Amino acid sequence: MPLRISTLTLNAFRAFPHEVTINFNDKNLLVYGENGAGKSSIYHALKNFFSLDGPDFRDFKNVFNGNADADFCTQVQFNDGQPPISWTSTQHLGSARIGSDPRIAKAALRKAALDYRALLDTNYVHGNERPNLFEIVTGLVLADYPVTVEGGTVKTIGQLWREAQSKKPLKFSNSLDPVNEACVALNQGLRGALDALQPHLDTLLTSLLGAAVSIPSFSFSGVTYSHSWWLRDRVFKDTALYPDVSFAGHAVIIPQAFLNEARLSALALSMYLAGRLASVPQGGNDLKLLVLDDVLIGLDHENRMPVLRVINDHFSDWQVVILTHDKVWFDMARKYFEAGQNWEWLEVKADGQDGRATPTLKAHQGDVIAEALDDSRRHIGNDVPAAANSARRAFEATLRRFAEKRRLKITFKLNPKDCKTDVFLSAIDTWVDEKPSRADIKNIVADLRAMQNGVLNPQSHADAPNPSTAEVNAAIQCVENLKQAISDRQYN
Repeated sequence: MPLRISTLTLNAFRAFPHEVTINFNDKNLLVYGENGAGKSSIYHALKNFFSLDGPDFRDFKNVFNGNADADFCTQVQFNDGQPPISWTSTQHLGSARIGSDPRIAKAALRKAALDYRALLDTNYVHGNERPNLFEIVTGLVLADYPVTVEGGTVKTIGQLWREAQSKKPLKFSNSLDPVNEACVALNQGLRGALDALQPHLDTLLTSLLGAAVSIPSFSFSGVTYSHSWWLRDRVFKDTALYPDVSFAGHAVIIPQAFLNEARLSALALSMYLAGRLASVPQGGNDLKLLVLDDVLIGLDHENRMPVLRVINDHFSDWQVVILTHDKVWFDMARKYFEAGQNWEWLEVKADGQDGRATPTLKAHQGDVIAEALDDSRRHIGNDVPAAANSARRAFEATLRRFAEKRRLKITFKLNPKDCKTDVFLSAIDTWVDEKPSRADIKNIVADLRAMQNGVLNPQSHADAPNPSTAEVNAAIQCVENLKQAISDRQYN
């Protein structure tokens, strides 16, 4: 069984002053939270927990928790039956200094943790200059790409670049052979890594942007060392790696000055994800973790859907965590993945006072209709109006899903809010009349129409009475009946 995170526990970590546990249940996780609610604390916890040389836990201590440092920890429970692993103020089990846990060490080499700043580094820090991606590629995108060097030893691109820098002669009289050999090893390894990156990059760019934008190659002449009498003049030259971007068959030398933000974001995201696919071995049972924190803010909603398809198609054996402050996209992603059983949904809310965030967690189901119906049943014993409101949400979501699954003909409205429930119910009537086998649904639609001005639309008139428990229960059953008809083959 592949290694997966079962739970993540945060105690006095960044925005979380007290202990909270996030249940992954060995699945992927989609997290929604407004800015400042604490979702990025989850990102930083995962990013730094799965690292080979984790930072000091005290750097992340929540200042509103006055307990001793020894009381704080971030803890991960895996699905392998072994005891949980803790990152505390005194130990980080990804650190070789104290003896790393192999599960953490292997996951650290396989993880990708990206936030929106990573995309900005690719596109905008270069101003009006041609983007030089050498540092980004050697330090992040392909930093973990394995290279077999002379003697059969395997080293990563990041290690080869650090070794080249460490071979820089301290004295003018020192031999240049070590630094020159290190440069040759780096150049050979990086060219091989770029070759391995290319097919993944081609596939992802096509998935996200179609055929118009491509990076058919990279310009990289190779790093050399320039020796000089003066120490200040002893430098590495040609540390330049340029993407050869093409748009509709035309070379784009400075893409950040020509392409729009959505295409630039897609280019950067494609490169990072392709780097992970090229660097991480296929198969195996080690944890492969992909954490994305608001990396889609540069994409409009239409261009975000292909990202979900890319994750679904190319990262199926990874454990994926997506964090977003966009509620509309959160609901969109839940709807996209609702057919699968491999996602958990979480909402982070900041309920603090005096500017002190005290995040709380609300778990969501993958099925938005089932969740709304559950909310309605939960409220019905003590808050009937709230139960009616949840039933109405389930009703509206069921109508839209029915229209999508049964391919109903709906009159186009420029503003989706103008597409009222009557429009959907009328379309269902038309669909029912097409085949005698669908006649039973007429009764369901009739019951729903009868409830539109009451339970299922309590704001339709000024003097709407408070619904009764029996009326809400009846509405829930009607919605359930329509929901069942969506997939019932007898109505095909």
